[in-house]
This record gives sequence, C-alpha cells and structure tokens, in this order.
Amino acid sequence: MNMVQQFDPAQLDLSQDYGTPAINSEVEVTVHIDGMPVTVPEGTSVMRAAAIAGANIPKLCATDNVEAFGSCRLCLVEIEGRNGTPASCTTPCQDGMSVKTQTPRLDKLRKGVMELYISDHPSRLFNLPR
Repeated sequence: MNMVQQFDPAQLDLSQDYGTPAINSEVEVTVHIDGMPVTVPEGTSVMRAAAIAGANIPKLCATDNVEAFGSCRLCLVEIEGRNGTPASCTTPCQDGMSVKTQTPRLDKLRKGVMELYISDHPSRLFNLPR
C-alpha cells in the first residue's frame, strides 16, 4: 500500500488561484475592496475576496493549495479604521470592512520588500546581468 501521494502539477489550474483556500461557512459577510462590494463566506481572507472582486494583490508565498502564513509581505493592504498594513492572505474578512489594495503607500512598501529580496539575489552578488 502506497501511503505517499505524488504531487502532479498538471492537475493544478494556476489561472484560478485565489491566493488562499476557500472557506466553508454558511454565514456571509460583505466587504468593500477598492470601493467594490463583495460578499464572501465569513473567514475568507481579504486576498481571496479581492481576487473574487477582480483586484490584483501581488503575492509570492500565497496559494490556494496551502494555508496562508504571510511571510512574503507583498500582499499588504490598508484597512479603513485600522493601523498598519496587514497581510491580506492572513487577514479574515469582517462584515463592513473597507480595504484598499493599491495606494502610493502600499506601492512604496511593496517596492521596499522587493528591494530586500533582490539585494540578496545571486545575480546581484556576482554582478550578473539582471
């Protein structure tokens, strides 16, 4: 008996990856993503709600295939009435929440995160062309 399941990337439909797994809940909440209302099951991540609404939030570590852990920090968003910029992949939607996915502040923060990643990239260490 084979207890190990083989991963088959051909079975993944990456064009439909919403960044975090779907939540099964009979309770629904309505949030506003960049001004657009979207109704999702309670507990759905802000990232998934944004993808459903058609908003493109950058991500490196998020996928439907694993639980979100928020390590890449590219999916930062602004939530009205809250301090800071939480990771959208680990932030659950709450009824009435108003989220901005694209602002000058978020652009600056995401650029800084990418600069940190790139600063340690092998092509930079060896002065290879980028």
